[in-house]
Amino acid sequence: MRALGAQVVAVSADPLPQAEELAADLELPFPVLSDAERSAIRAYAVEHPEEGVARPAAFLLDPAGRVRFRYVG
Repeated sequence: MRALGAQVVAVSADPLPQAEELAADLELPFPVLSDAERSAIRAYAVEHPEEGVARPAAFLLDPAGRVRFRYVG
C-alpha cells in the first residue's frame, strides 16, 4: 500500500485506551484512531441510527481528501 502512496487507518468509536488495546490485541499493522465523540463517524454517515455505534465501513480518499470509494456494511 505504501508503495502506492496509500495508508490504512481505522477509526473506532471507542475511547482511546480501548482503541489502542484493540489494535494491540489484534496486532494490527496500521493505526487505530479514536472517535469517541463520533464526529468523523457522523460526518461520513456511518453511525447506526438506532444503536449509536459505527457500522463497519471502508473509504478510499484521494490526495485532495475527496472520497473515491465508499463501502458501508
